[in-house]
Amino acid sequence: MLLERPFLLGVIPFSFVSAAFVFAGLLITPTYAPEFRPEDQMEVARIVLNEGRVDISRYHTYQVSRLRRGSNLDIPLFHMDKITTQARSQTKLVFLDGYEIQFFPYSQFILEAWDLENKSGPIYINLTAGDYRVIKKGRAGSVYIVHNNQIFLPSQKPKAVPRRLISYADKDFASLQAAQNNDEEVLQSPEEEPNREIEPDNKQRPSASSNNSQSEPATSLNTLTNEYIDEVIARNADQLKKCQSFAIRENQNAKGEIILGLSIAPRGKMEEVTIMKSSLENQDFEKCVTSVFERTRFKAFDGKQIMRTYPVIFN
Repeated sequence: MLLERPFLLGVIPFSFVSAAFVFAGLLITPTYAPEFRPEDQMEVARIVLNEGRVDISRYHTYQVSRLRRGSNLDIPLFHMDKITTQARSQTKLVFLDGYEIQFFPYSQFILEAWDLENKSGPIYINLTAGDYRVIKKGRAGSVYIVHNNQIFLPSQKPKAVPRRLISYADKDFASLQAAQNNDEEVLQSPEEEPNREIEPDNKQRPSASSNNSQSEPATSLNTLTNEYIDEVIARNADQLKKCQSFAIRENQNAKGEIILGLSIAPRGKMEEVTIMKSSLENQDFEKCVTSVFERTRFKAFDGKQIMRTYPVIFN
């Protein structure tokens, strides 16, 4: 039979080898399930609510899995579990000592037990990104937040200096823009207009001898500091004022606050800009604002993707 079908001489051995690799992979790769309970670990909390995409990474594996959505869940969490909420997502945790904490979109945190051997002591929430709110207080001293090199009770988090841009409505500026264009001409949108405040791509970067630009160093950083991110975003103030002026010219709402979720890729480009909350009530205005942020460029860095929220207030 094999002599009549020579191709089987290659197919049959290949099938056995493939099956062997699959079987070996099942033996080596740790079994993962969101409800899996490691025997040597300490349960620290339970997830009772998931909205949107919420990912989990167990302490014993690098594998990341998406948790199921819904309310009235009962998913146990253990020492060194890492939780990440994506855009338009949130999760709610109930701790064993009574605390109930809700984590907002673009949050990432790692749960850590103080005394794993005796399975006692406080639980530390190492918050690396995002924000939260306390729904119900528990026993004092049972849960702590670790963020920005500070340790504090969840209900007593320090007030951070708000990082935000504030743009004031300038009707004279809007009138000047309208006078420079014919009434029947459609104003060029910021997406089509060159943004001189934002660093161009490398192939379009002007030479170091130019007086109107400053070239960025070619070396990569480990990550981007908050101060540097704020400095780069602040360069968008004029472009955002143009967005506001367009809304004024069209007799549309031009005041309010928009909170954006920003995702910065290691290459220095905006990977995603999401509207988390907005009171502008003007889709064209919102699209104009997001397009300004999408074109923002930062220095390249070697670290992981940076996710943060950024409010912009238009007065």
